[in-house]
Amino acid sequence: MHDGKRACLGFHTRASHIPGSDSAPHGATNTPLYLSSGFSSDSADDLAERFAGRRPGYIYSRISNPSVGALEQHFASLEEGRGAIACSSGMAAISTVIFSLCHSGDRIVAGSSLFGGTLLLFESLLRRMQIEVEYVDPGDTQLFARAAEGAAFCFVESIGNPKLDVVDIRAISEVCSNANTPLVVDSTLATPYAASGRSLGAHLTVHSTTKFVAGTGNTVGGLVVDTGLFDWRTSRDPDVADSARRFGRELGFLAFARRHVTRDTGNGMAAFDAFMQCTGLQTLGLRMERHCSNAHALAGFLEQHEIVESVNYPGLQSSPWHPIAARQFGRKCGALLTLRLGSGSRARRLIDALELSINTANLGDVRTMVIHPASTIYRDVNDRLREAAGVTDDLVRVSVGIEDVEDLKDDFDRALRRSAVE
Repeated sequence: MHDGKRACLGFHTRASHIPGSDSAPHGATNTPLYLSSGFSSDSADDLAERFAGRRPGYIYSRISNPSVGALEQHFASLEEGRGAIACSSGMAAISTVIFSLCHSGDRIVAGSSLFGGTLLLFESLLRRMQIEVEYVDPGDTQLFARAAEGAAFCFVESIGNPKLDVVDIRAISEVCSNANTPLVVDSTLATPYAASGRSLGAHLTVHSTTKFVAGTGNTVGGLVVDTGLFDWRTSRDPDVADSARRFGRELGFLAFARRHVTRDTGNGMAAFDAFMQCTGLQTLGLRMERHCSNAHALAGFLEQHEIVESVNYPGLQSSPWHPIAARQFGRKCGALLTLRLGSGSRARRLIDALELSINTANLGDVRTMVIHPASTIYRDVNDRLREAAGVTDDLVRVSVGIEDVEDLKDDFDRALRRSAVE
């Protein structure tokens, strides 16, 4: 299937049909698992040309692998991007962007409501590397416009975790483009099913594929996608700009990141994880349909429950971010919701009383998962950043699975009534 025809097809069709599968060895209809650390070359000159980047081909699985390459190609097509790099985790994907675009003394602009793991990375390792992080309210486009000037890149989440605020990505993309600053969007919660990175105007997207792409909580990974919208010849990073002059404006970032960051840090994805995620990617759209519809129904049920103080879900009319979410994602507002119960003890009692939900730090599984963010993911985050992320002691984060939603409602109703008993 040629690229032009593929681009005209619907999401489910593109997700279920693997690019290049018609030329797989021996007529295989799925991506083969290549468990090989290295790959042979026909001659010494051939291998030298691969190392120089003048000839395509695989060298060593630390750099890339055919199974990994298949996932990269497939996911990039769903993001309508120029290409992708698969990493060992979502945090490794963010680190790949940092190592590619930042030097000591640089400044990053980040939305103030971020996932706890990202905040800890920014507040610990980046500070040690003398990279400044300036936090800006992602809902204030004018603040972003002023802060973006001279920054190495800007970073936001398409749907905040766990604040569930929805950023006007197109508006921020415009101000970043005017400042010649790349916009990096963590779109883990939205996934390409809700909207492709390119259609939103992101320059780079990062994803924790551990979540919805894998779908069943049995593998870990991350992806960086270049949407092709940024001219890397104009990059403030001289190495990336030089890479763009050598390999083309759309390939400058990808070529530098793979040749230096992936190769030199060893943070690439393992072949087995890529194989598992290629399988999960084929049903991403179907699962996300169910995740989104279940989350919307459960959020509506909890919003009316007399024991729940408040519910936050961008698909609800009551959400302050509903208008932006509806404009960007339609009814595809993701699987995450939060509820507040008035006290931390009641929040923890709810988690303990639930029977169908798994108490775990993961999300995006086919099974419903819950966590108390304040005492876990945000335990080591300072009060100022915790408050900006919307984390309170009475908050429960729910990653809604694909179970029968009536069973989830019954389980939450029983657990809420038990949690109300002191």
